[in-house]
Amino acid sequence: MENSTSEQQLKQLLDEGKINEEEYQQLLSSINKPKQVNTKIPGSLKIVGWLFIFFGIISLFDFISSILNNRHNYNLGVICLFIGYGLLKRYYQWRIVALVFLWFCFISLPLVSMLYLNEPYLGFSVSFFGERVSRDPLSIFVVNLIVIVPLALIYRILIKPEIKALFKKNDN
Repeated sequence: MENSTSEQQLKQLLDEGKINEEEYQQLLSSINKPKQVNTKIPGSLKIVGWLFIFFGIISLFDFISSILNNRHNYNLGVICLFIGYGLLKRYYQWRIVALVFLWFCFISLPLVSMLYLNEPYLGFSVSFFGERVSRDPLSIFVVNLIVIVPLALIYRILIKPEIKALFKKNDN
């Protein structure tokens, strides 16, 4: 309906002699041309997607190596593979999963750290890239900082309105 109104206005301008036939045809083609949707993925979202994939691969290798060494290691980080792929493909649901996963990390990391510091006899250990973390409070704080700061930056990127707008909810 909006196009037909614009076309009528152009026709009126042509009839009044305010534009010539060539200008009329150019303007008419620009009105009827379908608007191009920006499908380019911002660099920050590409980086976030690939970071999720990278940490998913590390988690997968850790999970496989634990199975081969007869250890029980249930690494939830493997889901990062799917999150990263979903973010790069701009699937609405995977952005939500990424945000939930980040909140899970924000909540669980300090809780596990407090447990680890205060309950040395629970029989579990914490490792960071395969290296066992000492029970020194400063070491735990540094590891938390090393993990939480990048996660907070990733979270900040994913909640930006311009990034959120790239993830349209499907009607299917």
